[in-house]
Amino acid sequence: MKKALILVIPILFLMSCDDESAEFPTTLAINIVNEEGKPVANAEVILYNSPVNFREENSPVTILITDDQGNCTVNGLKPKTFYFVDARKANATNWDQENATPYIQVGNNEYSSVISKNWYSNLSNVGGKTWYPNEVRIENIWYLYNDCFGDNRYKFKKNFDFQFGANTPCTPSDARSYRGYWSGFGGQVTTYYPNDEVNFSLKIFSSSSNSFEAEVRENGEVLIVRFALSVN
Repeated sequence: MKKALILVIPILFLMSCDDESAEFPTTLAINIVNEEGKPVANAEVILYNSPVNFREENSPVTILITDDQGNCTVNGLKPKTFYFVDARKANATNWDQENATPYIQVGNNEYSSVISKNWYSNLSNVGGKTWYPNEVRIENIWYLYNDCFGDNRYKFKKNFDFQFGANTPCTPSDARSYRGYWSGFGGQVTTYYPNDEVNFSLKIFSSSSNSFEAEVRENGEVLIVRFALSVN
C-alpha cells in the first residue's frame, strides 16, 4: 500500500472545559461523577479513537478538564464511530466502567461515567505496576512471607500485558521469568503463560494504590495473600 504524500499532524490542546473544534457537526457532552453521584471538578478527560490506544495511552484525540459541575464538551468528533474515554483525578479513574462513548451521531451526544479508586487502576498502569506477596493469612493471623514465594514479582500493565519474575524459583523446574498476559473483571484476575495456559488466578477483596488482598489459586492450592507494591 502506498503511503500518502501529505501527512496531517494533529495538535492537542489541554482545554479548561470545551473543545471548540468544528470539523464535523457533532457535540459530545461528558459528565464525570464520583461513587456518590457528585460531580467531579478538574478531572482530566482523555479521548482515544480505539481501545488499544486507550490501554496504551497513545495518540489521544483530545484532552479536557471538567468544570465545577463535572462537565466538559468536545465538538467536531467524527460521526458513526465510537471513542474511548479515560477519566481520572488523583488515584480515581473510570477504568472499571464502560469506557466507550455512544455511537457518535450528527448533532448532540452524551456520555457519563463514574470515577473511583478501583481495583483495575490500583493493580496496573500504562507502564506496569510490580507486586510481591508480602503476607499470608493463616487462621486469621497474618504472617510475613519468608520463603521462595515471597520472592516472586508480578507486573501488571493497563494493556493486559503481564510479566513474572522469580529470583529464587521454588523448584528447579519453575520458570524464572516469562511474559504473558492477564484478564480481569470485577476484581477477578487471571494470568496466562504466553501459550495461553492459565498460570494462577486472583480474587481481589480490597485494594489501594500500594497494596491489595486477594484469594490466590495456583496448582490447586488456595491462599489468602496480601500483596505489596515493589519499589524496585
